[in-house]
Amino acid sequence: MKRSEQMLRLGLLKPGRTYTRAKIAEIGKVPPLQNSREWTGIQPFKNCILLFVTLDRPESIVEHRYQYEFHGCELHWDSQNSNKSTTPKIRRLKDPSETVLLFARIKAKIKSNTQPFYYCGELHYITSHSERPVRFHWKLSDYPHGLNGSPGFEALATWRAGDRIPPLRSALPFKTSRSPFPEGVQTAMTVNRYEWDPRARAECISNYSASCWICGFDYEQEYGPMGAEYIEVHHCIPIAQRAVSGPYELDPVRDLRPLCANCHRMVHRKPMNQVEGSGTLPGEAWERLLKLRELACCNAWEDIED
Repeated sequence: MKRSEQMLRLGLLKPGRTYTRAKIAEIGKVPPLQNSREWTGIQPFKNCILLFVTLDRPESIVEHRYQYEFHGCELHWDSQNSNKSTTPKIRRLKDPSETVLLFARIKAKIKSNTQPFYYCGELHYITSHSERPVRFHWKLSDYPHGLNGSPGFEALATWRAGDRIPPLRSALPFKTSRSPFPEGVQTAMTVNRYEWDPRARAECISNYSASCWICGFDYEQEYGPMGAEYIEVHHCIPIAQRAVSGPYELDPVRDLRPLCANCHRMVHRKPMNQVEGSGTLPGEAWERLLKLRELACCNAWEDIED
């Protein structure tokens, strides 16, 4: 039986609480989900439609400029470009007699952990316009004065698309240096190049995920498909230090960590005895940064227990 032909039990869903898609299926007494993403943004049932909204989506800024924002007691929401006004699901959303239930969150993942949705109750249809995307305005029936109360709801209410991109610094007046510097001078260098096994990189990412082990930065979450599976892999002990006597056996889980470009630079920045203060990193992330730096400065690798 198709989902759109099933009845979803609604009585046990409480506005203001958080739910995963799997938990909603369990409470609603419908067949369990085969995977966490089985239900898409618009999930129709015979007696209602579930609308899953993630506000902070890379493509909403970079690619299509979709609008996902709360304004007081209203929600401004754009459909995907694959849907148009005549698509059955969109036609149902535009029907004021339909029961549309809203589940919203700011981010899909935080440090590789999938985030649940806040249940915002029923939506009352106000208007829609445009063709692709179809732009909807709804009113929150259960929150006539806007989202408030819990910290999660306050964050939803105040989030704006521009929040995810810091403003550019104002351009400084153009000046010409009084002391030009020569660039592009060719020099000859002799260096040692150490080969690394791409299978080790793949196993490291498989174990730790493609988000930064120190700060949790996820390229796919920030940049969309362009950043999928992109991450730098750090050798806890530099290859040049361990390969002095030739090739060695590498354990991808013990010896490697996935790091974003910023944290990777900071791990290699300067000797440990010159590091002062924790900067802006949270405590756990700072401890992980120090741990990798300590390992990189240690000669007794065999005695280290990870």
